[in-house]
Amino acid sequence: MRDTVHIHSDERAGAADRVRSTGRRWPKGAGRLLAALAGALTLAAVLAGSAHAADATGEANIAEVKQFLADVVKAAAAPDPIGAMRVVGDRYLSADYIQHAAGYPPGREGFIQDTARAMASPPSNTPGGGERPRPKDVLFVADGDYVVWASQVPVANDPTRKTRLVFNVFKVVDGKFREHWDSN
Repeated sequence: MRDTVHIHSDERAGAADRVRSTGRRWPKGAGRLLAALAGALTLAAVLAGSAHAADATGEANIAEVKQFLADVVKAAAAPDPIGAMRVVGDRYLSADYIQHAAGYPPGREGFIQDTARAMASPPSNTPGGGERPRPKDVLFVADGDYVVWASQVPVANDPTRKTRLVFNVFKVVDGKFREHWDSN
């Protein structure tokens, strides 16, 4: 991994938010990336506005993740969400895509089926149903092939917490996502 860390802070991170350890295997060098994330979250909590230092690869990978997230939301609202999600999967996920997150089916086809189903189901964390709450982007960090997306998501059925901090790590190779991990 390179020494340059690319940080995009869309807003301040909540100091009380916690990231739960899952005990899953992380790629070689991920400890450094997660340490950079912790430092970036601290920096984002202190600074107002955006802080970043990026080269073309980091900028391109962050832009790719942001566009992927927007396209997933659009596909979920399409008349044929599985067909639309297939277009997203084919566009962004490599043929040998590896899903490391527990509870998700493997591979590109697993992403397509599970994401279309999950996004179409009624939201469980909105009282009385209603529109699915969107994650609130907190931070994007890139280091070489790896992009970390940190977001705040609503917490269901916990009166002590309204949101929790979640992060996703994408390995981007040749413009496609090769692997994915998350903190869920």
